Amino acid sequence: MAAASGSGGAARLILDTVLIANSIAILDDTTLSARSTYFFANDAMSGGGALYVEGTATIVESAMTSNEADGGGGGAVLSRDGSVDMTGVQIRDNVAGNGDSDGGVLAEGGTASVVNATLHGNDAGQEGSAIAVLGAGAAQIDSATITGNSAVGFAGGGVFFGGSGAASDLPRSIVAGNGAAQGVDVALMGGTLGGADNLFGVAALIDGRSGHDVPAGMAQVLADDGIALAAVFDAINPLTGGGLAAAGGAFGDTVALAAAFDNPAIDANAAFGGDVRWA
Repeated sequence: MAAASGSGGAARLILDTVLIANSIAILDDTTLSARSTYFFANDAMSGGGALYVEGTATIVESAMTSNEADGGGGGAVLSRDGSVDMTGVQIRDNVAGNGDSDGGVLAEGGTASVVNATLHGNDAGQEGSAIAVLGAGAAQIDSATITGNSAVGFAGGGVFFGGSGAASDLPRSIVAGNGAAQGVDVALMGGTLGGADNLFGVAALIDGRSGHDVPAGMAQVLADDGIALAAVFDAINPLTGGGLAAAGGAFGDTVALAAAFDNPAIDANAAFGGDVRWA
């Protein structure tokens, strides 16, 4: 793992159009800025398979693929007392091993902002296979597609909120077609959660009670309305049960929406081109 530290004064690491094949740790008051960067096949012995953050990291139009955290959670990213802002990212096929939380992004004591993002194919040994919030952490997730992820140990196949810190926010996103032991896409087991205009696949686990109602205005629950996942995504991955990823440019895959006029994801997010999320 490569480490950048601001010892003796703030340090800054800038990445632009590069391949990262060695995990990075952003420590102390160090700042990372990454654009068009591919974090691929990194393996960390502790948390944060591709990126461990105690400082500040900003990642734009980049991809994190096939990274693994062997202990500590966050197969792609671990924000521990740090701040991570990600916009226009693909986070896919990452793994948190040894029974740890979150195969994608873990905010444990730190914060994570994930905007206009696709998260799929991530695996967690516990909860929150795409995004997990623990301890004093918080997450802001806006206009994301979270599908085809798997949490084998507990709940929150897509997103798990178990923090005790600042309120998290989840607006304008699709969280559907993810797998978990308790069979839910979103789990709120601690902290507070706001947001609206979402699509959830199956009944969420709210306040520790399976089947408890999603707060009014937060989401349309496809299973409750008898709407099949195939009405939302253009194709279904037979292996994950989520939306099927298709080739989507230099930094990987997107999950295309079904073109049907009655797709509940269409025209639900005017701020980002008319879809409920970024495509």
